[in-house]
Amino acid sequence: MRAKYKILVLVNLNEFTDGIIISAIELAKKINAEISLFHVKKATDIVKRENQLSAVRAINSDYNVTDKKIKLLVNEISKAHQIPIKYAFAIGNVKHELDQLLENSQPDIIVLGKPVSKTFSFMGDNMVKYVLKNHAGGVLVVDPKNRIRPKEDVVVATLNSSSTNPRLPYLEDLFKTSHTPLKSFKIVNKGIKPKDLNAKNTGKTVEYVFEKGDNSIRNLSKYLSLNNINVLCLDLGANETESDYAIINMDRVLEHLNVSILVS
Repeated sequence: MRAKYKILVLVNLNEFTDGIIISAIELAKKINAEISLFHVKKATDIVKRENQLSAVRAINSDYNVTDKKIKLLVNEISKAHQIPIKYAFAIGNVKHELDQLLENSQPDIIVLGKPVSKTFSFMGDNMVKYVLKNHAGGVLVVDPKNRIRPKEDVVVATLNSSSTNPRLPYLEDLFKTSHTPLKSFKIVNKGIKPKDLNAKNTGKTVEYVFEKGDNSIRNLSKYLSLNNINVLCLDLGANETESDYAIINMDRVLEHLNVSILVS
């Protein structure tokens, strides 16, 4: 069957890389997508001397070592999970290389890891923000502890999103794979009377509504944990059509919500 969507995985080749790739694989299986992987290194991280010949040798040597490492990783995971994975590797300006790849490949979803410390590297906080700003499609930010795992149900929830009429088609495909009622969370602006925080069950969707406040994200985190949510679908464009919805602060979301977040 021909793939309906394209997923691009951005990796930093750290201890969490396997988890990011496997999450992308499980998402791909659920929505029928093909996977490509991309890693890029800054030349300044490789070249330690100003001598041009030494710089060229250092770059060539590092390229060969890194390419073999990625190839081995991709082949092992691809074989274990029985899904083909393309990969590409570049040395240069990170954002320039990424921009070129996005323009050429036009992925539907970009997958990368959630920042885990304040010491951010290429695939850290700044890259998450950059991708969210410059990619028109979806972005899955994978949580290191609460990710999509093989042979486990994906428990999906939405935040300030429409579960009945999602803006992007792959969301509907993902919702259909859930074996539990979809949880719909909404954070509304102050002055908008929130509905009873006891769940409103409409059959296929269970809805929770919070009023915006200092603790709204922390309270949301508790509800996500209670409901065993591991993928939260967040529609950043919802404010354009739903004036009642509060503007979501992505920094607070990434810091306080221990789930993988699929942003559209």
